[in-house]
Amino acid sequence: MHRSIGLGIFAAAAALVLASAGASVAQHSTRSNSGHAVVGATGKSSPLIRPAATGRDAATVFRIYYKPISPNYTDNTCDIDLSAIPDFTPLSSVSGCDRTVTLSGTWEKRSVPNSWATWNCPPYVESCTPNILYTAGQTTVTLDYSGPRIHRGGFEVEPDMFAVETIQVDFYEGHGGKGHHLGTITRQVDGSAGAKLFAVRTTPGFRSIVVTSTAGDDFAIAQPRVRNPQ
Repeated sequence: MHRSIGLGIFAAAAALVLASAGASVAQHSTRSNSGHAVVGATGKSSPLIRPAATGRDAATVFRIYYKPISPNYTDNTCDIDLSAIPDFTPLSSVSGCDRTVTLSGTWEKRSVPNSWATWNCPPYVESCTPNILYTAGQTTVTLDYSGPRIHRGGFEVEPDMFAVETIQVDFYEGHGGKGHHLGTITRQVDGSAGAKLFAVRTTPGFRSIVVTSTAGDDFAIAQPRVRNPQ
């Protein structure tokens, strides 16, 4: 799910990292954020589209947060803390904020810039140097949440490859990406210091989220948030 990238793309990517996050990518591969060889993905940008949301029916409330600066989002959600987990730890779930999030397949905990080269900076994301969860080869993943349905929550996403890709995030009322489809967020995200937020306020609330890179690339998420415990 990676491919070799030329020196021109590397130079642009390195410049963006230094300007946006203040971190050198010298310790990382010139081909991707994760430092893996790039094999199999198309490496082409998807057609340019505007951020979109769709809901299954008129009874569904589905409102998108495009940036984390909204106090309605950050003040009314709890960030699941990943800082105590060592980099490169394999994970099938994470816990915090009175929730357990079950991750499809095996992920890796990483951090920027230590083991993941780039991210983005405020106001587009919460931090230039977050702790992250890397899908480790998976191009479509499911996050399944314990407890009651979540009415407000989401996370930031960045592709592995240094390329612009379409990321699609679907929210479901049921577990395992099933049940009532509440809505979809589709955004163009740059893998070179271009992470973006995918978060919603929704009724009747979600229990699972499915994330897909339509370019066939793996990716990472950061700042997983859920509504504050009641």
